[in-house]
Amino acid sequence: MIERYNFCTKINCQAFPGSYDQQPAEWVDFVNILNNELIKIAEWQKKG
Repeated sequence: MIERYNFCTKINCQAFPGSYDQQPAEWVDFVNILNNELIKIAEWQKKG
């Protein structure tokens, strides 16, 4: 899943066909969790 996330982020594309509400719930959850963790890491790096 991380490879798919990285690829889609780099070329700004959707991971699966269809609109946002047609994306698999597991994928949406994964992306939200990963984005939140990346934000926390960036904030931690700024502090320290």
